[in-house]
Amino acid sequence: ALARSMKLTVLKPKSTIEKYIMEYEESKKLDPDTPVEDPIKSKIIQLGKEMVSHISNAKEIPEELLVDVMFNEIYNLENNETPDIAQSGGWVLNGYPNTVKSSMLLEAKLSGYDAQPFEYKKSGVCIAPQELPHQVLHLFDKPKSGFSHVFVIQITDQEAFERAGVQQDSKLNHLLLAFNKNYTNYSKWHKKFETVNELNGSKSVDAISKDIELMFQKQGGDEVVQESDEKEEEKKEEEEAQIASEEKEEQP
Repeated sequence: ALARSMKLTVLKPKSTIEKYIMEYEESKKLDPDTPVEDPIKSKIIQLGKEMVSHISNAKEIPEELLVDVMFNEIYNLENNETPDIAQSGGWVLNGYPNTVKSSMLLEAKLSGYDAQPFEYKKSGVCIAPQELPHQVLHLFDKPKSGFSHVFVIQITDQEAFERAGVQQDSKLNHLLLAFNKNYTNYSKWHKKFETVNELNGSKSVDAISKDIELMFQKQGGDEVVQESDEKEEEKKEEEEAQIASEEKEEQP
């Protein structure tokens, strides 16, 4: 409901993978001698083919490939290349990235920040800091993320078992321990950008949605206040310049 009200497009790894694989399977029905003219669809088919290749060989889809897939969806969205989501007010990644590695890889594609000192990347090309003077500050100050917010909905282990409708056992405990260990590193990575917002998952879905909505409203309000202050300062400078000009004209 929140995504609909804010016109946000929700992107999920599972449905995106299925979409790309389906596009590839459909492309096999076409004349192999006739190339796909649409560059957007051609890219989707290419990535879908790569995923099918790994799955057919009983291999997991590499994180690098999945990052390419998700970034391609974001790129198409932000550049209005996808008709069905062209009117979107933004995008939300649901449940992804969920590891430090995928977070770092996707961040490098979104913002150019690759976590290596004195190095920025754009479109896969390393650019020296002196070539990006407006970004040099990020090398010494906090970097600017490609994500405006990272929302983490926290619940206790017991609540997780109850919501899943399963009994707690040693196997599930092992999975939770692995998740918690991974989350510690994952959270540490995102906190360097100051984008992490931790929410109380014990609340109802509506209450959590309201909390997120209030965060967005506050951010928008702060921007409005800042813009108002800047305009007020510009107006004051113009008035002072006008007074100075009139006083100069009155001088003999």
